[in-house]
Amino acid sequence: MAVSLFLAVASAARADRSEERWIERTLRSMPVEEKIGQLLIPNIGGGFHSIDGDEFRKLQRWVTELHVGGVHVASGQPPATALLINDLQRLAKVPLLVTADLEGGAGFIFPGATRLPLAMAIGAAGSEELAYAAGKVSALEGKALGIGVDFYPVVDVQNNPRNPIINIRSFGEDPQKVSALARAYIRGIQDAGMLATAKHFPGHGDVATDSHLEMPVLDVTRERLDAIELAPFRAAIEEGVAAIMTAHIHLPALEQQKGIPATLSRSVLTDLLRKNLRFEGLLFTDAMDMRAVSANFSEEESSVRAIEAGADVVLFPRNPEIAFNALRGAVESGRLSMSRLDEAVRRILRAKARAGLTCYRPADLDSLSRVLGSSANRDVARRINEAALTLVRDEQASVPLRLDGDKRVLHVNLLDSRNGWREGPVGRVAAAELPK
Repeated sequence: MAVSLFLAVASAARADRSEERWIERTLRSMPVEEKIGQLLIPNIGGGFHSIDGDEFRKLQRWVTELHVGGVHVASGQPPATALLINDLQRLAKVPLLVTADLEGGAGFIFPGATRLPLAMAIGAAGSEELAYAAGKVSALEGKALGIGVDFYPVVDVQNNPRNPIINIRSFGEDPQKVSALARAYIRGIQDAGMLATAKHFPGHGDVATDSHLEMPVLDVTRERLDAIELAPFRAAIEEGVAAIMTAHIHLPALEQQKGIPATLSRSVLTDLLRKNLRFEGLLFTDAMDMRAVSANFSEEESSVRAIEAGADVVLFPRNPEIAFNALRGAVESGRLSMSRLDEAVRRILRAKARAGLTCYRPADLDSLSRVLGSSANRDVARRINEAALTLVRDEQASVPLRLDGDKRVLHVNLLDSRNGWREGPVGRVAAAELPK
């Protein structure tokens, strides 16, 4: 046993040294423009594209001329998505870090993959085992498509019932419970070889505004922030989460300049996250096309400010070329130092190494039908759904459902339709047929 443990530790140490050599060798080989491109991850669709079509040529330019560090896949049919990722990876000088929002499992955005319940259902189940299983299923199916980063879990504490955007994406309103389930979910993702992302730092739960539409303000004291919002992020960092995503919210307690979101605040990203919480992993901005940022800052200014503040990746620039030119200009003028640029790129490369991209292998399209939506993975979703069922009120003691002595059939109508009653009175057909 001792010999096996020694060999495992020695093997891990050799792998770490090999990855570090790859990181430093790759960094040294990069001209400045290639380093700048690594800071950008634009959003793409996951549909099929002919390699001589206009859309693919645009993506090809991003990869070969702007040298983007990765791409975010928004949705698509699984085979087309995997094929597109493979085609783009073949073009890349440095393997691309491919990201996706697998908040409800891969089936959330890829038809046919396993659709998992969102975090609040896992919170209702209250099971760390199921949280771990959900993270692992998401990662196994995402990796089969060629995705390396899951933008999950949401570790925001959902303590404001008027929150229009976090709500059921959070594990709940108790910081300790959110922390425990987030830890388990992160372990599940990362044990399966994908990188997890805790979001939205420093906490997006206690606001009543959607940052996709305008900038929310979280006006709480630093003491309250420590006790509620930051607790799950501390837990995620202790668990070794690979990445964190910022929030486009303003915190007057930390950022004195009015109208500056956390994403563009050095006080929040560098002083609090890097220095105080000692997070050393990869830091993504939230999507830079959201109006909390885009309505208040130009593409050029927001891209540069984010990197100045401490972010490593500018996510979803509205126009990658504009963002690239702005960052290049900032480096040439000295506004962004070479040491700051190298620091960010080194973290990006370290994340790529951790995702297994030092020796990139294309996604195996033949394996998709065996991995995505498998019965074992669907069973995890079923177990979460069953465990999440919660009796909120039963004033007439109707549960469990019982039949009176003179009745033989209990007929229950369940309405699960986007259009509701517009499709017809609920249960009409069943009610007519049952007596027959």
